[in-house]
Amino acid sequence: MKRFIFSLVGFVFFSTSGWANHSNHMNFNQGHSFIFMEKGIEFSVFQDGQFDFYLPNYGPNVNVGFSSSNLTFSFNTGFNYNPYVQYDAYGAVIQIQNTPIFYDRFGRVNQVGNVLIYYNNYGFVSRIGGMQVFYRSNVFWRQRGFINHFNRRYVWRPWHRYYALPPAQYCLLSPHPYRQYYRLVRHIYYRPYRNNVRHFNFNRHNPHIRKRANRSNQ
Repeated sequence: MKRFIFSLVGFVFFSTSGWANHSNHMNFNQGHSFIFMEKGIEFSVFQDGQFDFYLPNYGPNVNVGFSSSNLTFSFNTGFNYNPYVQYDAYGAVIQIQNTPIFYDRFGRVNQVGNVLIYYNNYGFVSRIGGMQVFYRSNVFWRQRGFINHFNRRYVWRPWHRYYALPPAQYCLLSPHPYRQYYRLVRHIYYRPYRNNVRHFNFNRHNPHIRKRANRSNQ
């Protein structure tokens, strides 16, 4: 009977949570992320609207011998995904191959492919796809529903705990609606980009920011 109760508790925890717990020294209070697959890409969206991602077909094989000593696998942990990523003038990732990424006016990601993301009045993720997220005193409490048909149930993987927030100098969040009138240009992805470099613009509060996307030689 005790074994049954223990198994039931474990099943409920891993099957209904839909999120992975991260301890990040840069922002510990917002150290939870929601992990899901979209168009063959694994995304890790943090509560505050920042995100990380991993390309299974083009990144390192994390299923074989993954350990904490080999943490360079995702975009924010330092793996070079420049051949597959399009940036805008702010340095934001706006497309991974042909999967578009959208942001709200404050720099929070609000759409990944076909997955829409919404926020509450405190700036935390309140809905991601078909999954509602609930908080108590701004602390994650529970969730209801599932992100999409491909992510009905969260399955923990060893590398999930190592998804990271971007370095402070690459943080796109701002209390000012700097992206409100920004118009970007997306390019159709045909093949890996050559000499693609991320140019980050620190002056996010300038309303006359240049309205161009970073063009990469193909």
